[in-house]
Amino acid sequence: MGNRLISRKSKLLFATTVVCAGLYLGSIVWRCTTYYDEHGRWSGSAYGLDKDYGYFPKPYELAYQSLKYGERVPVLFDENGFRIPYGEEKEHPKTPELQILFLGDSFTHGYGVPAEETFAYLTADALDAQAMNAGGSGWGLSQMAIRARDVIPRLKPDLVVVQYSNWLPSRSLSFYAPTRWGRSPAPYFYESEGTVDIHQPVFQSANFKVPISEFAGKGFLTFVWRVGIPLCIYDDYMALGTSMKRRVGLLSPPITSRQKAVEFAYTEIQELCSANNASMLIVVIPISIDDYPKDRLDASSWRIVHTLELLTRELPQPTQEAWSANYGFWRGTPRELVDKHPNSRMHAVIAEQLIGAIRDTKSSELVGKPEGDL
Repeated sequence: MGNRLISRKSKLLFATTVVCAGLYLGSIVWRCTTYYDEHGRWSGSAYGLDKDYGYFPKPYELAYQSLKYGERVPVLFDENGFRIPYGEEKEHPKTPELQILFLGDSFTHGYGVPAEETFAYLTADALDAQAMNAGGSGWGLSQMAIRARDVIPRLKPDLVVVQYSNWLPSRSLSFYAPTRWGRSPAPYFYESEGTVDIHQPVFQSANFKVPISEFAGKGFLTFVWRVGIPLCIYDDYMALGTSMKRRVGLLSPPITSRQKAVEFAYTEIQELCSANNASMLIVVIPISIDDYPKDRLDASSWRIVHTLELLTRELPQPTQEAWSANYGFWRGTPRELVDKHPNSRMHAVIAEQLIGAIRDTKSSELVGKPEGDL
């Protein structure tokens, strides 16, 4: 009787294990349906793992972005991790008198557009300056602050243009950065004894460890086996460990206040600028016609360039439909909106606003100017 009972328990345990394993495998296959489609957006790898940023640009590693329908937008970074136009790596231009550092995320980086059509490049070109485009796709305020800590004292730019967009603070109030696939641990703001600082990513992402580009678009089942299964198992295991550390108090949680994140990051960048004889501008970039700042931007001597009014004024009608039609990426027949990042036209309008603000205030004299909007 006892042996029969043990046998039944063993069979039940085995059956439960098989069902759970099947359900978990099914969840991986389901997740891979999204991963498989999205990975067609990149050819090559412009970023690599980094213990401080989560991921960081690879110097002179040419890659291509594709929004849809196979177009290939070259993405190339120099030895400092600044985005540069394809072909510029072969040139040796003279260093101009004015150097402008741009800090931000994919909007500053120029997701979907060539480097020479970004507002960073257009602004610097119009001012006979050097564009130091340090925007990183998917980055938040934490990476921007880390970049400022590194670049401003080391390269001493004359002017630092820092992006503000409503999503940037929230990206640094979580263990994980936004991503279309897998988990992407990012540096985050935490508080210790009343002081805010930046915590390193909780673990390294598997997105750069599995051969995603090699198998994307080359058979779904092969992609699941070679990419999806190892990626999901690694992510789930590491995320479980992170959650357990958080529960037992071995890992500091992110702060919850957006305003604290904003004040800490922009104030630190401002202080770095002041200590290194650089001027600072905050450029406010919206994603829609009613995307007004959610955070106070008047906490310090920040000089602010608002772009929403000019962007709206350039539209044929002040509507969201006109905004999407003029500033989004449209592809196909019939045409459809495939991405809401700023297209080349929106970059040009932002550059126009920045160029005017810098010229009007004579950028070399910005440090002594009254604070406020420009």
